Amino acid sequence: MDRTALLNKLNEILREILEIDDLQITETTVADDVEDWDSINHVRFLVAIEEELGFQFSTREVGGIENVGQLLDLVQAKLAEVAP
Repeated sequence: MDRTALLNKLNEILREILEIDDLQITETTVADDVEDWDSINHVRFLVAIEEELGFQFSTREVGGIENVGQLLDLVQAKLAEVAP
């Protein structure tokens, strides 16, 4: 899955969690930019990504994420690890 498709997938997941149909995140989006993206919804978002894409994050991996672009970097790395 290329980076654009991954960003679209993250958008889809976050829209569902936050129930914001017109939400559009970009690589520079941070949680403070999005209404209702609080710590609980952040955890829900990460768990949904894991379930949807078939891997697990470690606490250390997600601890330093500052924006969606960094999350995309991590997701791409995790997908590369689980690829056959």
